[in-house]
Amino acid sequence: MGFFDLKVQCSICDKTVGWHRYQLRKGVWVCPSCRKALLKKIGGGTKANKLLELNIDDLKKLVFDSQFRLLSKEEIKETERKANRQAYLQNQYDKFNAELNSIPKVKISISGEKRKKNSLAELDEFTFSKITKATKIEKLFPLVVVDVETTGLNKRNCDIIEFSAIKYESNLNEPTSCISTLVNINKPIPEEITKLTGITGDMISDKPYFYEIANSIQDYIKGCNLVGHNLEFDLKFLYVNGIELNEKRRLFDTLEIAKTTLKVEYKHPNNWDVWDYKLDTLCDYYNINRNSAHRSLSDCLATAKLFSELIDEKQM
Repeated sequence: MGFFDLKVQCSICDKTVGWHRYQLRKGVWVCPSCRKALLKKIGGGTKANKLLELNIDDLKKLVFDSQFRLLSKEEIKETERKANRQAYLQNQYDKFNAELNSIPKVKISISGEKRKKNSLAELDEFTFSKITKATKIEKLFPLVVVDVETTGLNKRNCDIIEFSAIKYESNLNEPTSCISTLVNINKPIPEEITKLTGITGDMISDKPYFYEIANSIQDYIKGCNLVGHNLEFDLKFLYVNGIELNEKRRLFDTLEIAKTTLKVEYKHPNNWDVWDYKLDTLCDYYNINRNSAHRSLSDCLATAKLFSELIDEKQM
């Protein structure tokens, strides 16, 4: 059988063609109409060489999908850069979550004893400790990083829906234990809070009320310095809900420490480090990558890592 007698199937449209076929590469044949459509999309001359690099699916998209186009070299590089960045971030997320899940969890004891709620009017003003070059790191321990998720900002009218704490005995790289629980409030969670935290009414419906875990929290933080981001917010919520804070201890607020460490854009428009002092912003600055913000245990670990970075900066 000669060349002119051989019939083949177009690799793109499946049409059977004879002598007027075109061989794009070994095993890939195209009919005249598909070749015309390809050249119209790609262009002639040396541009047509791009067709040699494409797989069959992309060739079909070029012919049949009017929206499909080949990316430029710059676009390909940008796509690869984004893909590499996403892969890197996913690897960082996995490491953060693995570390979070590896922290030994202390079981929270449930108590039926109701604690009297405290009045903010009776609470003394907090004094937060600073970190300087002269700070002796070993004196920071033992410390507990605390965080609460709440239904709003008003300490008197809003409720705690999640509490977590991570304890460090002697090293911020080695958490010794943690406690964490959702908290039942026996009322609907505002929609905007669910959007922010992912915590729903169904998730807390069978969880303990705060007064039932207050004794466990009090015991867990006993004898420890406390660390938090915007720590005053967390401590006031805990105090209003019956946690006593009159024990002599040092308090470290990573928000306040960051304000004396990094320049914010609105104060230093020509020479700034961060847009603001939110926990997520500071974590981005120090390359603390996670995908579980606004959940209290994740916030505790992120705050501990941030505290460690700020200590390093202050002691340089």
